[in-house]
Amino acid sequence: MAESPTSAPAGTIGAPVSYEEFLQQCAGEKAEWVDGRVFPMSPVSRGHQPLGLR
Repeated sequence: MAESPTSAPAGTIGAPVSYEEFLQQCAGEKAEWVDGRVFPMSPVSRGHQPLGLR
């Protein structure tokens, strides 16, 4: 049986990075670091912003 190549999970950016690299490269951005992968977060909209204040 043929093996399929592995790829990064959907929504991730680039190759795995260390936590220190993540802090430097994504400072001020809405992103999560999970097991070395960076997941960009959706921007906050005016309609959803009040939900975060509860």
